[in-house]
Formats: sequence, C-alpha cells, structure tokens
Amino acid sequence: MITSEDIDRIIGADALDSQDDRIGEVSQVYVDESTDNPTWVSVRLGLLSGAEVLVPLDDAEWDDHALHVTVERQTAREAPRKEMDEPLTEAEQERLYTHYGIPTVRHPRSELGLMEVDPDDVCYAVHEDAAVEARDLTRAS
Repeated sequence: MITSEDIDRIIGADALDSQDDRIGEVSQVYVDESTDNPTWVSVRLGLLSGAEVLVPLDDAEWDDHALHVTVERQTAREAPRKEMDEPLTEAEQERLYTHYGIPTVRHPRSELGLMEVDPDDVCYAVHEDAAVEARDLTRAS
C-alpha cells in the first residue's frame, strides 16, 4: 500500500504497469482529503506530448525505484484526460472508475436530488460480481 510518506519519493519515478512496461513518469500524487491516503497518480506519458493521465493506486507497490501499478500500459494511456494542477472532481473520478473498471455504487435516480449531483455526472457502472461498499458521492476527493 502506498502511504503519504512515499509521496516525495514517488514523484519523478517511473510508473510501471502490471507487466513492468513503462507507462511514464509520475508527476503528481492525489490524496483523499478525508483519509490522507494517496489514491491516484498523474503520469506524464512523454516529454514531447506533455500529456498526463491519472492512474489508480489501488494495490500499487513502491520498490524504492519505481511505482508498480496494477493497470495495463495501454489502458492507462487511453484514460480520460483532465486538467492537471486542479482538484479531482467527483465527475472526473467517476469517469476514471468506469474506465479502469473499478467498482462504484449504483445510485437510484430517486436519490440524486438528495446528493446535490447532476444526474449526467453520476456513473452507474458497477461490477455485479464485486462487493461494493456505499460511499458518499458529495464528498470531495
């Protein structure tokens, strides 16, 4: 598990996929405000393109030289883009969850008015075989 103590060492390191193929260089680490745990890393794909993608830190490992993530290189490279140096919004996070196949909670439309979330910004994709815990969609990450 990646902890807050690892952040300074991770930035600038190579991010490697589950096959140890290089995705790119870690440029930023996103931390969940409520838990102080790192949850996503921004990975710079190349020096010339300047493109960056967010990669989940679920089950990632740090070996003091490189960050090993559990997603495939091509999947990371095809991830939805976002403006860097900006907080990760719930809508962006939900799109990323869907892209990476990370289970999320399905919310009935009747609950949306209570959550102060635009119905178009809610992700309904859920892996039916995954055990999913409820999470508050109105909480900022």
